Amino acid sequence: MQVLVGTYTELPAPEIAHGRGIVRCSLHDGELAELKVIMAIPNPSYLAPSPDGERLYAVSETLDALAEPSGSIHAFVCRDDGGLDLLGSCPSGGIGPCHLAASPDGHFVLAANYGSGTIAALAVDPHGIGPVASVVAHTPPPAHPHMIAFDPLTERVVVPDLGLDAVLVYELDHAGQLAERADLRVGLPTGSGPRHVVFHPNADTAFVVTEIASTLVLLRRENGVLTVAGSVSTLRHDDPTSRAGAVRLSPDGRHVFVTNRGPAGGSVAMLRYDEDRDTVVLVALESTHGRHPRDCALTPDGRYLLVANQESDTVGVFAVDGEHETLSYMSSLAIATPACVLPLTQ
Repeated sequence: MQVLVGTYTELPAPEIAHGRGIVRCSLHDGELAELKVIMAIPNPSYLAPSPDGERLYAVSETLDALAEPSGSIHAFVCRDDGGLDLLGSCPSGGIGPCHLAASPDGHFVLAANYGSGTIAALAVDPHGIGPVASVVAHTPPPAHPHMIAFDPLTERVVVPDLGLDAVLVYELDHAGQLAERADLRVGLPTGSGPRHVVFHPNADTAFVVTEIASTLVLLRRENGVLTVAGSVSTLRHDDPTSRAGAVRLSPDGRHVFVTNRGPAGGSVAMLRYDEDRDTVVLVALESTHGRHPRDCALTPDGRYLLVANQESDTVGVFAVDGEHETLSYMSSLAIATPACVLPLTQ
């Protein structure tokens, strides 16, 4: 199996960012092996495939407000040999784009610009990406949209905003214009810092991880509206210095995985979702064998969880046993400043 790793190549503190761009790896029997750097672009901190898998999109999470453009989105064609060909690049519509996603119809790529508090829709065509079709500023400051997701039932745009302590919902029209549905906004506790969201296969349940409170918030759709149905800590004991990172869902929808970035080291939480009772329970908490696990991802078959330990320059591999609800550390691969991991389906 092929795995792509996006890395930080530069940061405001350059001594802790020394990645080389997008790195292609292979995964076999729980062991990762680096193949080559396939695209040396600045700070590809998040990667997303097109719906048909023929393209790859990447952010360049640059933070300089005086730069032009201050943030960028890149579009690549995926070659049969695993390489990438650059189709084009476009400004992200803001500063510090940290996440992106392609629309279900493949016509647009949406970016969350954490630094400037904006989200943007970029047009996609057979020849590349851009221009920016629309930009929306989240207010009041400090707004920090952290992720772009699409509701699998309605195809609306769902955006957790860490600064606003809310999950915002947008309509995206055929021209790429974004319009918030204020009536669908989901408010979360003040200071909790919603970061990422993932939808259950039943499409009526979603899970939001809060970075600052280190909680997993359960959302349920009632009369067409997502509302808070409960929450659970992603830690065994309260630790106000820990910061949650990524959230992922097993292919069968039974288990949720969350990374925790604690000062003494990283951990990954495995939580059981009981669909009949509509409850979430923490069942396992394991060290990531590294520091600052910014991202994690499951292989398509759900057998392995890959964890990007940003500050210890490693990507760890865990075997997932859903029946016995365990995570078993398998191995680590040294990769400088890993920010995101993307297992490929082919």
